[in-house]
Amino acid sequence: MYAIYNELGKKRIDWLKNLPSEVTVNREGKTIRLCHNPSKLKMFVVVDRLNRRNNYPNSESLRQLSMTMSEDICIFGHYHLFMNETINDKVFICTSSVGLPFNGDSRAQYVIMDITSHNLSFELCFTEYDHLELIKDFERKRYFEKYNVWSLNTAISMIFAKNYIGTQHKGD
Repeated sequence: MYAIYNELGKKRIDWLKNLPSEVTVNREGKTIRLCHNPSKLKMFVVVDRLNRRNNYPNSESLRQLSMTMSEDICIFGHYHLFMNETINDKVFICTSSVGLPFNGDSRAQYVIMDITSHNLSFELCFTEYDHLELIKDFERKRYFEKYNVWSLNTAISMIFAKNYIGTQHKGD
């Protein structure tokens, strides 16, 4: 990861560090919280770490969070899976992942939200992208030689859309 920090450079890293950890916006009478991870509680029940499409929303954690959450909608990432759950009139949307989804579908994934004063809808969208170009970039930067385990696990995870990250130990 230090190499990636070096590639980004101090100016970009400082810019990223100065971004807020979450943002709250108001649209059409709804308060929306945007964040990476809404709580230390686990938002998904992990049935299978590798094949995460078998995992499911953690209703108890969502219920606990809904009791303390002042916003109407919470949109987050972190889990690399899609979620659209309503608990106690609070809406929880996990947006999946643009570059590293863990649901077995390797296309870039994102959510489009349509909100009006009378309607709220979310659509999970998919876009093809060139995985091989990313692999070529890893090769150009010599990541496979320099960061063997991390780069291989990341590349395999992107191609197969499963969580291979952390499945090998250094030196294996």
